[in-house]
Amino acid sequence: MKRQCTCCGYEFELAAVMTDPVIVPIGMQFEDPDHRYNYFYFNHVCEGCGSTLLIPVLDLLPLIDEPVPDEILTGGETCGGHCTRLSDHAPCEAACRYAPFRRFLLRMLRAKGVPVTDGAEAA
Repeated sequence: MKRQCTCCGYEFELAAVMTDPVIVPIGMQFEDPDHRYNYFYFNHVCEGCGSTLLIPVLDLLPLIDEPVPDEILTGGETCGGHCTRLSDHAPCEAACRYAPFRRFLLRMLRAKGVPVTDGAEAA
């Protein structure tokens, strides 16, 4: 599936979020149980642009290589709240619907050489 930067018109395949050096992940923010307003955020870092791209999480579901649980644990006792803070890059191992998306984010960050935090400074 092709995407296009709304600022400069740069076109890229959705799978390129893992490999394209000018599409750099910032984070993710999930708060909506039906995923309508849950996004991955990326910076488009190329000369003459610098915009921020939002990609709905479900558009990247084909790139998730693990089962996605049905239950959402956000806000519960076992939830660290990581998915509700855009700049929080801490890992999450909860059996939550959002955890596989978070692990995918961390793989993207590491693949692009973006420092991954422990989440303490995002709290």
